[in-house]
Amino acid sequence: MKGLSGIPENGVKTLKTLLNPKDLKSKSGLCGILPVPNVLKNTEKIMLLFSHKLSRCDTTLIFCFVFKISQIIVRMSEAEKFILTDRLIKPDDETLFSIIGDKSRLWQRIMNYVKENYTGISEVWNYYNDGKQWLFRLNQKKKTIFWMGVLKDTFRITFWFGDKAESLIKSSDIPDRIKSDFKTAKRYNKIRGISIKMADETDVDTVLKLVAIKLKIK
Repeated sequence: MKGLSGIPENGVKTLKTLLNPKDLKSKSGLCGILPVPNVLKNTEKIMLLFSHKLSRCDTTLIFCFVFKISQIIVRMSEAEKFILTDRLIKPDDETLFSIIGDKSRLWQRIMNYVKENYTGISEVWNYYNDGKQWLFRLNQKKKTIFWMGVLKDTFRITFWFGDKAESLIKSSDIPDRIKSDFKTAKRYNKIRGISIKMADETDVDTVLKLVAIKLKIK
């Protein structure tokens, strides 16, 4: 953005705020970026703020940048859409199983194993305004183990790890692709995420290994 002509330093700062995804780590614990309507709305704000300062070239550059972001977001939303968006209806097992179908067996295996092998386990459903959806959080006492979001016919489990977990993840026998994803994952403050869209029993094995790693870290 340093190449934008005629914009004062405080203007560049404002421009970056408008263009950049501002919820690097949302309250829900899941990565998120601005939805398409907000991106386009922010484009209008940019044009109004700097219309007297921007050259035609700069204006085109900004529009292309924002349009590219919107294309990426559209592809993401088409590829994966979370289901539990009605804040008035708190999910329960019946609701969950009716949505995830035959993946219910994967969820039951995870929950049964965790409850049988660890103490102080609690389950929480909360509605998060930033993501406009219900998310499940599995805890051990005050420690969050993982987050779960419900998709059509399946679900996604997300762990957040600090740097202390890196050696444990590297030395574990979880799939190499997940180790690689974690190594190269974007940092949010001092944490990185591992997210798994559940497909089969192999994914359950990976989740349970990650639960063990999470609970080893003090």
